Amino acid sequence: MIRHRYTLEHIVKECKEEITGTFISDCFTQEKNILMLECTAGRHEMWLECSVDAKDGAVFLKKDFARAKRNSMDFFSPTYRTTNTRYYSTPDR
Repeated sequence: MIRHRYTLEHIVKECKEEITGTFISDCFTQEKNILMLECTAGRHEMWLECSVDAKDGAVFLKKDFARAKRNSMDFFSPTYRTTNTRYYSTPDR
């Protein structure tokens, strides 16, 4: 797991620049200890991969990702996708 303060600050800075203004449109897992978040802004989509492994935790931003058709578990209910509720990433005030 990354614990170095300056490394974490750089990761947060990069992620903030990329995902500010997006909303989380999907959240699922298809591998053990890995959570995938789809961040969307119009037609622009980005994937935030969060590895929550106790020893080797990590966060990655991916431009492209192909979701498996099987062995995938959703964290948002089907009704979530049909509502207008959105979780936005906003800049600090």
